[in-house]
Amino acid sequence: MSMGSYFSFNANKAKFPVWVPSLIISHFLTISCTIWPVLTGAALPSNSSNGNGNESMAILLLLQNGNGFGGSGSSTGSTGSSGPPASSCANNGGCSIFLSSANTGNFGGVSGADAKCATDATAASAPGNPSDYKALIMADDGSRTLTTNWVLWPNTIYKSFSNGGLTVASTNASAQFVFPVTNTITSPGGNAVFTGIDASGATWVPKSGVTCTISGVSWTSGSITESGQVGVSNNTDKTVFDVNTSYPCSNNLVIYCVQK
Repeated sequence: MSMGSYFSFNANKAKFPVWVPSLIISHFLTISCTIWPVLTGAALPSNSSNGNGNESMAILLLLQNGNGFGGSGSSTGSTGSSGPPASSCANNGGCSIFLSSANTGNFGGVSGADAKCATDATAASAPGNPSDYKALIMADDGSRTLTTNWVLWPNTIYKSFSNGGLTVASTNASAQFVFPVTNTITSPGGNAVFTGIDASGATWVPKSGVTCTISGVSWTSGSITESGQVGVSNNTDKTVFDVNTSYPCSNNLVIYCVQK
């Protein structure tokens, strides 16, 4: 006997109103999981001690969980993406990068370096909101790495505010610059720039032991006995960030500030 005839004519056994099967059949392909509690609450019998009641409940559960009638059971409503919001510079023609004013390696940590970039963005009248500018550095203490508190967006164009707004480079899917760069960050001259970045491998990592660290906190030392990894602003390859050379943290050097 069909499902429809069962619920319509077997009055002694049916536990569902006669309209429930047609509602299930017409909507099971498109129904949202969010309304299943309502449907099951309305359709399931208050006491189903016989086998037919259990079979009916099983049909509803199969539909709800996406295990029957070709359902996948997966959700497409949440992507878990950490990509830039629509209002970000990444989705509006590209983001800016510029050189900060000079400072020792003691920025007050990564957060202090970010605050310096925001202050210098205001002073330089850099594009966008000054508070969106962050320090393009890595930290040996883990406070800024490619996977933690990173400041570059993936697949994004970066333009140099220090070099007439020219496009410098695009980032790859891992949010690292693709080399060689199209235009240098500064021109014609170059600056030594504190970065703390080891760009020698396929994946950038903090340069161990050379992020001006004191008491376990990176970018808090201005001492001549501590060192900071540097890049050069008018280079075109990975040495923009990593020349495999460090400078004493007592030196007054710039950092790269990028719009986030």
